[in-house]
Amino acid sequence: LYAFHWLGVALALLGVGLVSVAALNNEQENSSHSSGNPHASFGVGIVLIAQAVQAAQIILEEQLLNDVAMDPMLIVGVEGLWGLLFMAIIMPVLYVLPGQDHGRAEDSWDTALMIKNSSLVQQVVVLY
Repeated sequence: LYAFHWLGVALALLGVGLVSVAALNNEQENSSHSSGNPHASFGVGIVLIAQAVQAAQIILEEQLLNDVAMDPMLIVGVEGLWGLLFMAIIMPVLYVLPGQDHGRAEDSWDTALMIKNSSLVQQVVVLY
């Protein structure tokens, strides 16, 4: 990697680190005065994991585009297929796990109903 790549990684880590420290400090201040958000640490952890996964995806995508003799559209299509297969496994598992979404961790049928009944949500789904 070139120096500017390392600089970009360092700045991204610094930004995520500063936001994490601020969130955790805010959590400690709120917990001593009143009922703060007890899930801030968990949220920071999830954000850090998400950033690591996204970084790995971007690196893998870049390697595929540069090092493998495949059409870029095929690479994007394979990524989409993997995402579809992954979600086809995860969504049924989340449906049977207990949670706060009608007693489930994720109620996909309720999500589909919300999309069906709200034109604003439909627009957001189409635009996204």
